[in-house]
Amino acid sequence: MIGVAFVSSIVVTRALAVEERGLFGLLLAVGALGIQFGNLGLPVANTYLVARRPEQLQALVANTTRSFLWIAVSLGLIGAAAIRMIPAWSSLSGVCAVMVWCVALAGLAQSMVQNMLFGVFRFSQAIWSKWWPGLG
Repeated sequence: MIGVAFVSSIVVTRALAVEERGLFGLLLAVGALGIQFGNLGLPVANTYLVARRPEQLQALVANTTRSFLWIAVSLGLIGAAAIRMIPAWSSLSGVCAVMVWCVALAGLAQSMVQNMLFGVFRFSQAIWSKWWPGLG
């Protein structure tokens, strides 16, 4: 991950002009804010619930999908309103606004799926005690 981040920062620095780098940074920052405020705690709750009762996986996937679609539409509407009302964000209109929305959606989807899969694999106390014998 560190290597990929390093290479991507070099590519961005070489490919974009100074003004465009600032816009790219703003795009990523706003997308990250969308991920943080848009997940509504679902990734953590899903990890807990799937690990506790694996048979609920299908219901949780359906619930998470419905929630994700609702969050996606909400983020799009809130983002469009914010671009209109906050003058400093006017540079995020058009294609950039769609890119911010896509960054936020990709991050939300990755977070929700990753944590649900983590819960499916149920790391129990018996598994952890192999590495930490004094745990239990």
